[in-house]
Amino acid sequence: MIWQKHGEFDERSADGKNPPPDMSSKLYLRFPGGCDYGWGVCGRYLSTELPALLPSQVLSDGDPLSTQSGLPGAVFGPLEGATLHPWFQCRGEKNIGYVFLEQELQPEAVLEAKKLDLILTGSTWCKERLDAAGITHTSVLIQGIDPKLFAPLPPRKDDGTFVLYSAGKFELRKGQDLVLKAFSILSKKYPDLRLLNVWENQWPQLLSTMNASPHIRMALHGPTWRDKISFLCKANDIDPTRVMTCPLVPQSRLPALIARTDLGVFPNRCEGGTNLALMEYMACGKPVIASFSSGHRDIIRPENSLPLRTMNPFPTYGTDGSISARWEEPSIDELVATIDHAYHHRDLLVPIARQAGEDMARLTWHHTAEQATKAIRPLL
Repeated sequence: MIWQKHGEFDERSADGKNPPPDMSSKLYLRFPGGCDYGWGVCGRYLSTELPALLPSQVLSDGDPLSTQSGLPGAVFGPLEGATLHPWFQCRGEKNIGYVFLEQELQPEAVLEAKKLDLILTGSTWCKERLDAAGITHTSVLIQGIDPKLFAPLPPRKDDGTFVLYSAGKFELRKGQDLVLKAFSILSKKYPDLRLLNVWENQWPQLLSTMNASPHIRMALHGPTWRDKISFLCKANDIDPTRVMTCPLVPQSRLPALIARTDLGVFPNRCEGGTNLALMEYMACGKPVIASFSSGHRDIIRPENSLPLRTMNPFPTYGTDGSISARWEEPSIDELVATIDHAYHHRDLLVPIARQAGEDMARLTWHHTAEQATKAIRPLL
C-alpha cells in the first residue's frame, strides 16, 4: 500500500473501503484533553484531524504507551515554553514538539531542543525567538478554528447598547487590565456601553500576575468568579451592572455569547500563538481591536481588524531581578481612541468584520493538520 499526498490509499480492499494504513511508520499523538482551555482544544482537534492524513495513534492518560520510551515511530506533543521540555514522558524514534513561547528561553532550552527532531511553533514570532537562540530545526504551525462552531453570525439586533467582548484567562499577559481601564473611561461618556467578559482563570499563579498592572487596582474578592469581577469593577470606578461576567464555558457555547456583542477587544501584551479567542471571534464575522504584535501579527491586518500599532516595551522580571519575559504593551490612549472611533463609525466595521470571517474560514483545524502533515511526513 502507498500513502498518497492527500491521505488516501492507491489501492482498496475487496469491499471497496480503504484498508487500514501501514503502521510501520506511525505518528503517536500525545496531547492534553479538555474543551475549555487552549491546549485542550488544540490537542483535541489535532488528535481528530491528523489521523485522517497520517498513520497515527492517539495516546491518552492511562494508556501504557503514554509513558514509554523508544516507540516505533514519531511522538508529537506539547513543550514547556521556557525550557522546551516535553509535557509528557513518552518518546519515539523521532520526537516532535509544539511550543507557544511567552517567556524568555532558559539556558537548558538549547539542550532540550537538541533532543527533538522538529519543533513546531504557534506563530512566526515564536519561531523568530527560537531562531535567535540558534534553534533552527523549526516550522510554524498556525492553530485553527472549527467552522462548524465558528462561522459568520447574523447582525445583532439593535437593543440600544454597544457591547464590547473580551476573552482569555485573566492575567497580565492577556491585557484585560487595559480593557478595564479603557471601559472605565469610555463608559462614563457613553451610557449604552457594556462589557461582556469570559475571563475565569483556574491557575492562581497566573491570576496573581495582574498585581503588577500599572492601570488597575487589583482586588478580587467574593465567593464566585462573578462576585470577584464585580468587586474588581467597583474598586476601579466601573459600574458592575454594566459588566456581564461569564463563568468558564465550554468552547461549544462561545458562539452564543459572541452573538450578543459588537466589538472584540484584545490588547494582549504577548501571544506565543495566534490567540484562539481572537481567531474564534473573528471567525464569527465580528470586528476586533487587537495588538499588532507577537502572534497576532500572523492573523490581523488593516482589512480584517483595527490593529493597535503603538506598542511599548513591557519587560517582566523574576525574583532575582533578571528579565523573565519581553512583552509589549499597547498604548492605552490608542486603545481608548480606537474603541471610541468604532463606537461612532459602526458602518466602517461591517467590511472589516466580513473580511475577518472570510480570512478565518480558511484557517480551519483541517488546514492546521495539513500543514502539520507537510512538516512531519519527512520524519516518518
